[in-house]
Amino acid sequence: MRKITLLLLLAVYAVQSYAQGARVDIVSIKEAVADTLYYNGLKNRFKNSGLSNMHELLTLYYGQAFQDDYAPYDTAWLNEISALREEGKLMEALDKAAEIYEQRPAYLPALHSLTSIGRDAQAEESVISSINKRIGSLLAAILYSGNGKSPQTAFIVTSVSDEYMLMQMYLELEYSNKSLLENNGKYYEVFTVTPNDNYSSDKIYFDITIPFREIPEILSKEKLHDN
Repeated sequence: MRKITLLLLLAVYAVQSYAQGARVDIVSIKEAVADTLYYNGLKNRFKNSGLSNMHELLTLYYGQAFQDDYAPYDTAWLNEISALREEGKLMEALDKAAEIYEQRPAYLPALHSLTSIGRDAQAEESVISSINKRIGSLLAAILYSGNGKSPQTAFIVTSVSDEYMLMQMYLELEYSNKSLLENNGKYYEVFTVTPNDNYSSDKIYFDITIPFREIPEILSKEKLHDN
């Protein structure tokens, strides 16, 4: 299957990189993307032709967490797309997903929506393939961040939904339960999974410290809204 081939390519690259001591330097990325011109340039290049340099992919993916429009728990757009699909308005749903992608090209849920709706709308295979390549490159960035087998080597994500995309769509893992773990000021989601040829451990760890830090602000806004 095509997704398995992609998985193997990504896994080999990520394992080789991690074996060489690779780890995401979030502080350096935050400093780099403070240059708006630089980060917008990365976004445009990614949308136009993709990025093949891992350093740039890491900066693009993790850099989105330091943008003003970063909203990892915002599902309003997804609810809107779901409603349009249920009404059979596929082109409107596709336009909405494309709008989110245009604004936030490293946001994996938007890319996944583009491919899913694109297939339903019978979009050209070349277009779907192009988006899938971009999904693959962003997943490669996540795979580069660790191996998922401990808190110290957890896969670092900028959106909780990215956990499921990596775990279910590409590692093809089935999980029985999950739990939240706090360790040395960082937050993790830990899944109990059934090992397979793609992943050998029965636990997989995701570092959700980046999106988790948004929760107090969300709760604060909800409290102000209630008042």
